[in-house]
Amino acid sequence: MKRYAYILTLLGLIAFSSCSIKEDRRDCPCWLDIDISSCSRVAEEITLKGWNDRGNLFGHRTVIRDSEGHVIEEVPRDQVNYCAFSSVTENIMSGMSVTIPNGKQCDTLWAYLNTVQTHGEKAFDKVTLHKQYSLLTVGLVKSDIDYKETRIRFTGTTNGMDMRKLTPTEGLFSYTSNANSDGYWTVRLPRQMKGEDLRMEIIQANKPNTTIDLGDIIDKIGYSWKDEDLEDIFLKIDIPRALVSISISEWNEGDSREYEIGI
Repeated sequence: MKRYAYILTLLGLIAFSSCSIKEDRRDCPCWLDIDISSCSRVAEEITLKGWNDRGNLFGHRTVIRDSEGHVIEEVPRDQVNYCAFSSVTENIMSGMSVTIPNGKQCDTLWAYLNTVQTHGEKAFDKVTLHKQYSLLTVGLVKSDIDYKETRIRFTGTTNGMDMRKLTPTEGLFSYTSNANSDGYWTVRLPRQMKGEDLRMEIIQANKPNTTIDLGDIIDKIGYSWKDEDLEDIFLKIDIPRALVSISISEWNEGDSREYEIGI
């Protein structure tokens, strides 16, 4: 009986000892594995920025081909917000906002945003970048136009993006385009806060400028600035007939939708 009691006491001491020295894992980091392998289809390098309620956790540029398709971040055991986006060149990155300077167009911006639970030792997430700009191409149907002497100024009231939410930011947007070698004018427009504020002004030497309510035209065909991936727009403007032919291209499916409306 004494031997049995001794064994029970010994087992109790062992159990007590193991509980008292057991490591508290709450202060240990979580290793967040971010898969960026799919990003190479649209970008050579991306910027990663992570944060939680207490502040910024990481932020850096990563060349995709040097990363072997994965980036590992040491983060707290809680939850982590992070965004990944194609690195800006013509635009300005300040804090968590991308701003388009006056006179510039939107970068070819692709982005992804997610919140990841990081309560364990390891966590995983895969980046899928989405298109945050629309390439607008304009063709003019008018025989007496001197393409080399004609410019188109595009203006609006959205000039960037808040990368914490992937939402547009308010500010003056103005970009003047010259005709390319094919006789078209192009501009990369950012995701819009108020698309109805978009205007285009056709500027010709020794002739009055022609202003067209671009936002109204785009709104009439049901174009959505809230789509996960923005579609490209092609406008053929017949000024004498006051008609616009519009084609909306779905970049990821290769299809298009066509409309014709009056201006």
